[in-house]
Amino acid sequence: MPITLTVVSAAASEPVTLEEAKRHLRVDGTEEDTLIEGLIAAARELVEGETGRTLMAQTIRQYFDDFPEDGGTLRLAVYPVRSVASLKYLDDDGTETTLAADDYRADVTSEPARIDPACGETWPTTYGASNGVWVNVEAGYASAAAVPRGLKQAILLLVGHWYENREAINIGNIVAELPMAVRSLLNRWTVYTQ
Repeated sequence: MPITLTVVSAAASEPVTLEEAKRHLRVDGTEEDTLIEGLIAAARELVEGETGRTLMAQTIRQYFDDFPEDGGTLRLAVYPVRSVASLKYLDDDGTETTLAADDYRADVTSEPARIDPACGETWPTTYGASNGVWVNVEAGYASAAAVPRGLKQAILLLVGHWYENREAINIGNIVAELPMAVRSLLNRWTVYTQ
């Protein structure tokens, strides 16, 4: 089953500041601040995509085609999850319905976070449409200071790599899609949802 995620409310800040990135790059002046800020955001998005971790506070929506038939678990593809804001579905008439919070249990401590029916409850019947169940979660670390240092370092390495190599192709050198040090840092922090 494909995993479909959308950002409902984007991050208001980055885990690495412009000043931190400029120190890493050894850049003085302000001429390239906009470029560097864009590289920071792109690096964060890449790190989030590669690891399944949401670094800064965001509201993320994950879609499912249906509830598990066996009454099983909905596994979330983002981490850390601070709370489940809502769980909605298309009922058997095709009407958007919000499942009451008392009808499910959200385990936001586990990696990955998961949602199960509450004790004695079963998942409701749905309309059977693609993306007929969706969960809005408040995800991300509480602050930039709470983001693991290894993930911040991966962002800085990516920013440095992209700052120095501004083209997609680098002729005459051995190039890797993702610098090895970045891959090593990301492997440590990847959340496996299967």
